[in-house]
Parts: sequence; structure tokens; C-alpha cells
Amino acid sequence: MERINVYHAFNGFLYSPVFLADKLGFFPKNAVLKYTKGDVNTIDALCSQSATKEEVNFAICDPFSIDFSKVATEHTDDDICIIASLINSIPIWIYNPREEIKPVRKEADLGQFAGKINKVISYPKETTGYLLSKRIQEILGLNEQFIEEHEFGTEFESNYQDSSFIITADALRIVYLGLDKKNTIFNYSTKAPKELTPFLFTAVLTLKSNVDSHLWTALSILGGIGSSISYLSERHVEDQYIKTLVEIFQQKKYGEVFWKLGVSDQNSKEELVRETVKYLFWSEKLYSQYPKPKDSQWKKSWDNARNEWERQKAKDYPSVEPKEEPIPALLIKKNWKSELVDHFKKFIYERPESDRTRQQLKEFVGKRERGLLMFLQLVVFVSFVLLFRSAKYTFWMPIDVTNTGDPIFLGKFMFTINSMLFLCQGWTLYKLKKSLHRLADYSQYSLDLFMFGVASSAFATFIFRLLEL
Repeated sequence: MERINVYHAFNGFLYSPVFLADKLGFFPKNAVLKYTKGDVNTIDALCSQSATKEEVNFAICDPFSIDFSKVATEHTDDDICIIASLINSIPIWIYNPREEIKPVRKEADLGQFAGKINKVISYPKETTGYLLSKRIQEILGLNEQFIEEHEFGTEFESNYQDSSFIITADALRIVYLGLDKKNTIFNYSTKAPKELTPFLFTAVLTLKSNVDSHLWTALSILGGIGSSISYLSERHVEDQYIKTLVEIFQQKKYGEVFWKLGVSDQNSKEELVRETVKYLFWSEKLYSQYPKPKDSQWKKSWDNARNEWERQKAKDYPSVEPKEEPIPALLIKKNWKSELVDHFKKFIYERPESDRTRQQLKEFVGKRERGLLMFLQLVVFVSFVLLFRSAKYTFWMPIDVTNTGDPIFLGKFMFTINSMLFLCQGWTLYKLKKSLHRLADYSQYSLDLFMFGVASSAFATFIFRLLEL
């Protein structure tokens, strides 16, 4: 019997349906939960599945924490696919203990606290928490140096709480601190901007070969999570499920959250867990009872998350291809060459929406992109030199009237081709300079254009060498 490894990146209360399913035996008997302490480690563990060992791997994490173009599975023909969405919104809250800092209804309204808030306490880079801290930093007009990174569970240990916005996904603590005390300044799960709704926050991933060869195993994992969500979404959750969650989260491997909150009484623990379950599953409705792809809604949640990560990180993230067989899934594309045409169209026709967006995008152009621009300039220069060489063969080369004029014909032919190449590259260079902010988003297109320019220039030089013989 193969071993089923279910790797999870997070051990907080947001993953309670997964932990409950494992504790109550909703997963197959040979399934083992493994905490990998981070999204990147989780996806690496998924891709470490060996063909020589009888094992089937699943990963529960944020799918945007890693560059999928660099992820290499043991089988080069294998792909990574998303078979379920655990959380399809953003369960992130902004907290501040000061009474004069009042909750706001819109993310943009956080700007009214500029000057009062001089620090953003966030989770580490490559997390959605840090992604949102970048948005808040921009709204408050702060520099990136004013973002203070903390591991999950330690974000409330900062010495700058009064003058900070604390970005947290600690649902138990948010409920413990009191939802009625109005210290939760903003709630992304219900008030996120339109461009972040829906948003693929946590997904269940596996290899495509697992879906093809171990379909019932995949369905068992999804069924177990779905059953947990169903039980926890009832208006009155049964006591046994509440007590089981208390038993889980008072363990050391789950951070001993009750000890950190100072909750020692069993009844108080159960009351806190019940209130948190009611808040997440009933009031916020974070979880879908049937965590499977829903046509355009699922695809939209991926695209929204992808667009925001690309905007903040200034690099491309893969697109997905919806699949219906053998089960609904989103297949993550590793080969992005097919998207170059779309990139080209966007590069030519899209324009930034505002001066502020334009300025923000310019700041994301890094050394690699500036290097590509210099390469492109070099190609244009080489093309310019080749133009004069072809003109030399066409206009200044001695003409033998007894000959049919093959060198002259080739010279004129290369002159015409290289002229067109020069004009195309010159026009592209002009576009790159005019829309420098687009260079970072479409560096792959720029690299391909550069390689085309080098190849065409090398071909032209080869032809001229033949003419000189």
C-alpha cells in the first residue's frame, strides 16, 4: 500500500478543516500529515515524490509562493495541478490597539492614518501577508524599510504596536481580542477591493500523475476536507468537534496558542474555539463546503491573485488551464512560450491607469530588466552597422556588367531585410523607453526579441562573409 503524504505549510487555525479531518479519520488510514514550515518547503516536498517509492504526495499551501517555472519534478513530463481551493478569499486582518484608530470600510480609507502609523508589521516575504503589507505601505506613503517582518505567531510581540498596523492571519487571537472592541481596523476577507475578490489564498495541490493513477486517493483527501468543512459550517457545531480542535491546538507542534493567549480553563478554550469557528465558517464564510473548481469563479480567483503578485513582484507567474477530466482541476503551465503573443499584445496596447500606477511600476524595474534594455540597444547598434555593410555592397562595390549581378542582388536583399529589422528593433526600443514600466512584466518577450536580433545579425554577417569570398 502506497504512503500518502499530506504536506501543509501552516499550522494555524485557518487550516482547522485539514487537522480535524486527519484527527477524526476522514483521510485514508495510510495518510500522514507533515508540517513543512512554509509554502516553498511544502511545494518542494510535493515535487520530491519518488517514482521508485510507493508514495503519493499532496500539498496544502499558498500556490504563489514559488516560481513554478523553476520547479522540477522527478518526471519531466509531470505537471502540478490544483485540485481544490481551501480558502478562496483573503483571511487577513489589520489590527491596532489605539482607540483613536477606528475601523474603516474600504482599503483606500487606511490612508487617513498616514502620519499616525509609521510601521507595518508583516509576515515574511513570499507570503500573501507581506503582499498586503506592500499595498498598505503604498497607501500610507511609507518606504519599504518600515515593513517589519515576523514569523506567524510572533507578529503581536513587536514593541511598536501603538504606532503600527499589525497584519495577521491569527484568527483565534483576533476573536480573543474581541471583535466588538473595534481594534480590528480592516478585514480583507469581507472588504477586499474588487481586484482581490475572489483571491486564491490556500489550495490543495498534487502532481497530475497522481490524479491519473491515484484518483480515488485524491478524492478521499478532498472528501475528508469537505466533510470537516461541512461539520464546522453547521449553525451549532457539535461539542465533539470543538473539543477535538481544542485538543489539537493546545499541542506544542501547533504553537500552544492557548498558552500564548493566557487561556488555561477548558471551558474558556472551548468557548474561544466555538466563537472562532462560528466567525470563520458562518459569519465570514471563508470555506466552501465543496472545495472543487467552479468554472470561471475558480479561474478568476487564480487570475486575481496572479495579477497582484505580478504587480508587486514585477515578474511573470504561470497561467492555469482548467481541466474537467478525470476530476475538475487547474493545471499550472510551466512552459510560458505560448503566452508570448498575449504578452506582445498587452505590451503594445495596454496603458497604465494612472500616473501613480505608472510611477509604482517604474520602481519595480530591476537590474535584469535594465540589462535586457542594454542588450536590445546593442542589437540595434549591430543592425545599424550591418546596414552600412549592406549599403557598401549595394552602392560602392565595383560592378561587373558581364555578370548577372548576384552579389548586388544579395546586397540589396540583405539591405532590405536588415532595414526592416532595424526599423522593427528601433521601434521596439522606442516603445521600451516610452513604456519602461512594461519591461519588467514582459522580460521574457524582451529576451526572445534580443535572441532573434542576435541570430538575424549573425546570419547577415555570415552572408556578407560569403560575398567577400
